Amino acid sequence: MSETLLNRRRRRWRLDARAVGLVLTVAAILIAALGALIAPFDPFDTVNTALLAPSADHLLGTDDLGRDLLSRLVAGLRVSLVVGLVVALSSMVIGGFVGLVAGSLGGRADDLLMRFAELIQILPRFFLALLVVALFGSSLVNLIVVLALTSWAVTARIMRSRVLVVKELEFVEASRAIGAGDLRIMVRSIAPNALAPIVSLVGLQFGGAILVEAGLSFLGLGDPNVVSLGQMLSRAQPFMRTAWWMAIFPGLALAMTILGVNLLADSLNRFLDPRSIGPR
Repeated sequence: MSETLLNRRRRRWRLDARAVGLVLTVAAILIAALGALIAPFDPFDTVNTALLAPSADHLLGTDDLGRDLLSRLVAGLRVSLVVGLVVALSSMVIGGFVGLVAGSLGGRADDLLMRFAELIQILPRFFLALLVVALFGSSLVNLIVVLALTSWAVTARIMRSRVLVVKELEFVEASRAIGAGDLRIMVRSIAPNALAPIVSLVGLQFGGAILVEAGLSFLGLGDPNVVSLGQMLSRAQPFMRTAWWMAIFPGLALAMTILGVNLLADSLNRFLDPRSIGPR
């Protein structure tokens, strides 16, 4: 097989993956944002007979308490998107800032910041979340805070590595030669050209946060005042054979959302990381 054909297939795969990621991500956002138009029931209300199969009245059926499954899926998807988005953006902002400062300043500041990042990185997030839930209660806010404060270390290390490369490039040296200050160089020259590698991490952090929240809810340790996809999967366990829709639809929503965001983040990383690097 010729190299040209291989390149064409790779390019087609990248375009397909980008399209799939975009479609899945946009679909999840639209369902969560406009869910009330297609799921008018309160996710906590009993609206019909328990364990009804999908029908025209209830598109995804009802659960073991007679609650509309589509309404609950929309509410659970909304919670997952909020958790994933807040944690991913917090990781990007905190980790990006720490990595930028450490790589730009170097010396003792670099050593201290990276040792602290290593300490944060070795903390087991899931068990730390369990501890926070046990000590302070199963609040969604508590979970988001602990995930946000423990998810930035990998981002910081990758950002630092990129900064160490970028700050030695010619356009950065040129900025120093014309008298630009360290802060200006850090913000205007180094930061924009070092962001690309951490963009793809947004998808991983997003998916990881959703899985931790879903895992806690699956174990019965999530916030009882909100609907969670993990909580829905947990309730579906005894009915896997008799009411398959209770597990299939929340599981698909969880998997497709994580897949879509990761594909989109990877495509964005490829777009933002060209071969040549220059000032912006």
